[in-house]
Amino acid sequence: MAKIDKKEKIILIVAISILIIFWLEILIYGFSQGYLNFSKNSENEKCIENWHTAEWGKCIDGQQIRGVKELNHCGTYENKPAEIQNCSCVEIWNCSPWSECNNGQQERYCPEINNCWTIFEKPEEERECIEEEINTFTECNLDFSCFINAAETCKMASITHTNEVNLLGILITTRTEMEIEGYEKGKCVYYQKTIEQNIEYSEALKQNLKDQGFSNEEITAKELAANEQANSVEGISKTCRFEINYFVIMLNNWKQGSFSSSDLSSEFCS
Repeated sequence: MAKIDKKEKIILIVAISILIIFWLEILIYGFSQGYLNFSKNSENEKCIENWHTAEWGKCIDGQQIRGVKELNHCGTYENKPAEIQNCSCVEIWNCSPWSECNNGQQERYCPEINNCWTIFEKPEEERECIEEEINTFTECNLDFSCFINAAETCKMASITHTNEVNLLGILITTRTEMEIEGYEKGKCVYYQKTIEQNIEYSEALKQNLKDQGFSNEEITAKELAANEQANSVEGISKTCRFEINYFVIMLNNWKQGSFSSSDLSSEFCS
């Protein structure tokens, strides 16, 4: 038998390697194209579609779109979910307060916060105004809405406001003088002074105290003591400086009966 020299051996190994690589490439291509299938499933077994859907996108011009992908590569579309649907989006506009009157014009910024991408209900962002009105003083009397409207442009205004709070049967009535004094260093200046504060026990509270063993005289004495303490806040005043947005939100909360101890904190008031 003839011996194979070293050079021929190398050539033979290279040839075999090339042949192996060639057949591997054929197998890989066959698998990738689906020509070769060694699974236990028969050729007649139906492929079950497995659809994955993404979240619906934003409602734009009355339609929403989402991504849809079939994960089992069946090549059929019998059970394909919808990729487009009709929708209706409710516009929600959040407008900033009106700016100061400048050359007969006021401006404000109104972004749409519900991502509707429509402007059917968009509020106006510009309006005409009379500059002299900004510097006049408005007496709102007892109209708290009038006072809030003045605060939106930091227009000078005043009101005498009466607030009633029921604290566990203790009825607290406070009468306060409030004023908007205009701008100072970019902040709206607010002044308030407590004119009067009265305390009254409800009938339910009085009965509860009687049930605890207090006499009518003792209950009356407690009520008088509470009023003496309330009298100590009369005449107390504060001057505060607010950003307009914060000021208007705070006043609207007050109008609805929602108060916070931080409203007139030392951060804003002195």
